[in-house]
Amino acid sequence: MNTLQIYDYFDAHTHFQPDYSSRIFAIQSFRAGIQVPDAPFYSIGIHPYDAQNPNCHNIDPATLAHDNPRVVAIGEIGLDFRFTESVPMQIQLFKNQLLTAQLYSLPVVIHCVKATEQTLAILQQADCRDFMFHGFNGSINNAKKVLSAGGFLSFGANLLTNTNLQEVFRQVAQSDITKILLESDEVEGVIPQLYDRGAELISATQQSFMLQIKQNFTTFYNL
Repeated sequence: MNTLQIYDYFDAHTHFQPDYSSRIFAIQSFRAGIQVPDAPFYSIGIHPYDAQNPNCHNIDPATLAHDNPRVVAIGEIGLDFRFTESVPMQIQLFKNQLLTAQLYSLPVVIHCVKATEQTLAILQQADCRDFMFHGFNGSINNAKKVLSAGGFLSFGANLLTNTNLQEVFRQVAQSDITKILLESDEVEGVIPQLYDRGAELISATQQSFMLQIKQNFTTFYNL
């Protein structure tokens, strides 16, 4: 996409309305059945938070991306095992939406909390390799499992202060820097700081790091 040339920063996942005048190209995430999408490019999916919401029960996942070029990914979707009472519904919604992603050849933005093994098992069963774990805060062992399955890892604001996560970031970059993304998620204005910190952590020049993240972003979103 030629228009991406004017942007310096790429935000892989945000819940804020993008301000494209800020030199940041962002993919806004919308919760199907809860929010009405209004962005040039966005991801959409039934969030595991909403597994028991009656507004989401009758949504046909196949309609989320039908004939809509603004949808660049399905998500965020996945499993959140903090909400034990809705796990069976979460699993079913997750599987259904992976079928939608495959139907439209779209990548998947994954929400995963306390469910790494189960999430990766379902992705493998669905033969889904175009996915990213957003807001990754896990261990290096879990990071390696995601990478081995073909996934991307998107790092958010915790990368600025969490020393354990910073070490995971370093090791992931050494293993395969092409699988790293950065995101603001629910922390507004953090993307330039994340770029600065990410480049510093791996002793990269700002320019080379920015170019790498742009390449990773356009590869994941097929832009």
